Amino acid sequence: MKRSKSLSVITRNEQLLAHIKEIKTDHPLWGYRRIWSYLKYREHIPVNKKRIYRLMKEQGLMVTPDVRLKARR
Repeated sequence: MKRSKSLSVITRNEQLLAHIKEIKTDHPLWGYRRIWSYLKYREHIPVNKKRIYRLMKEQGLMVTPDVRLKARR
């Protein structure tokens, strides 16, 4: 059984998610690592990589991997 999140965590996540969506509109090909570093080093927002990853995954903001097909020989 999952624990429910506190109200303060929910509001922090919503604020962070709004920030992430704003960055994604400018840079749609950025993944969670680059967004995390932008938030940490440019915006000076102390946030964990795992939180960014989880929020982006829940909202469907992840970048799809570039799958290259190999030629069969």
